[in-house]
Amino acid sequence: MGIDYSPVMVEYARAALPGVDFRQEDARDLSVFAQASFDSVFATNNVLDALSHEDRLQALHEIRYVLRQDGILIFSSHNRRWADAQSGPRIEWSSSPVSTLRSSLRWFPRMRNYLRVKKLRRQEQDYALLNDIGHDYACLHYYIDDVTQQSQLQSCGFELLELLSNEGRAFLPGSRDTARYGWLLYVARAI
Repeated sequence: MGIDYSPVMVEYARAALPGVDFRQEDARDLSVFAQASFDSVFATNNVLDALSHEDRLQALHEIRYVLRQDGILIFSSHNRRWADAQSGPRIEWSSSPVSTLRSSLRWFPRMRNYLRVKKLRRQEQDYALLNDIGHDYACLHYYIDDVTQQSQLQSCGFELLELLSNEGRAFLPGSRDTARYGWLLYVARAI
């Protein structure tokens, strides 16, 4: 079963995977499902990062509600410690003039979006709201460091089991090596 807030995405998913039950639901309110009714929840592609801080915490509580004891939550999130988290659009230089031209042409709308949204960026103690290359710098995403994410998970009834890069490299929370990655994958167990 899959859920999405967007009816457009639900219809797209239904067409792409006709044998799977997709529903339009809101992760901030999963009361349509019975308590402890799922063994696992997958929220990849930084989907929780589209929520406000308060709504993100609510979604994590709701996910805990629908997970069975020892159920697994797997999700990804933008990494606040990423070395390029604060950077803006760049032109990607290439030995191919065509590739460099394409990158140069994409730079203009990205820079316009970056400058327009930049004034809405926020740096809070536990998280940041930043615009990035996703959606061509046109919207804000939630960024959190792995130590704070581990604490957030604990407060919502989870134990962090694994912290992984997008390449599958495992880290201990607080590792400086995570700065190489724009997002991290978290595997947590409902306690």
